[in-house]
Amino acid sequence: MSLGTSLDYGLFQVKDRATGQKKKTQFLSEDNWGSHFYLNINLPTRSYLGITIQPYYFVNWNSINLSKLSERLLNTAITTNSLGKFNQIGVSLIFNNGPQKNY
Repeated sequence: MSLGTSLDYGLFQVKDRATGQKKKTQFLSEDNWGSHFYLNINLPTRSYLGITIQPYYFVNWNSINLSKLSERLLNTAITTNSLGKFNQIGVSLIFNNGPQKNY
């Protein structure tokens, strides 16, 4: 088992396709910094394949301005707070290729 954290830079984009058109139009683009906090649980496997189960929690450092998304969906400007944070909880399944150490 091991604990870890990461520094992440991500881009949040929303695109829409108008009826009858093939090309999507981007109407929201926000960049953001965040961090993953995770626990690695390494499972015993064969000598050339490792499997790790990684539960994680992701935290956005800044809020994303969702006013353009609201305007697009409601066809009107909103008057309330339009900032959103998208913190996430998840599980990753990781396959490690190559020679593995025997613990």
